[in-house]
Order: sequence, then C-alpha cells, then structure tokens
Amino acid sequence: MNDLKPISIETAVAKLVTAENLSDPGFASAIETEPRLPELLLFLQWHSAQPGGLPKAIAQITRDFTPQFGPPCLHQESPLSIAQKEEVW
Repeated sequence: MNDLKPISIETAVAKLVTAENLSDPGFASAIETEPRLPELLLFLQWHSAQPGGLPKAIAQITRDFTPQFGPPCLHQESPLSIAQKEEVW
C-alpha cells in the first residue's frame, strides 16, 4: 500500500472537465444523478495528498463512523461468533 501516489488536482479537475464537456457521458450522467460527486472526487483528492494518504483517511473515517458500516449486529454485544459476523458482513 505504500506505493500509492496522491491523486493530482490536475487529474481530478480534468475528470470534472470531461464530464462538463460531455466527453465522458457516463460520468456526466452520474453527476446529474448524484450532484455531490464532484465534491467527493475533490475530497478524495485532498485526502490522498495528505500524510498517510487515502489509507490513513479511510482508517480514520472507519474508526469515527464504525456504527454506520454494516448492520447493527456487528457493533453490539451479540451471541454471534466472529465467523458469523463475517458472514453477515
């Protein structure tokens, strides 16, 4: 994972420009359906350029928002074994 390179701002902007110019109709359609997609792209770009990059950002987000990932039975006291929780996941 240490060989990951940051997403350059030029790459992120170029992707957005292709959608804006309809050069990439699939991405343009995705933005129309989900208007916050450009914000997400720039959010990922910014985090990728920080120390630790995206792996560190994802680890932090996962720690901060654990209850939002997966069904509640994975985060509560439960009679389920680890293997059963993995099946649920």
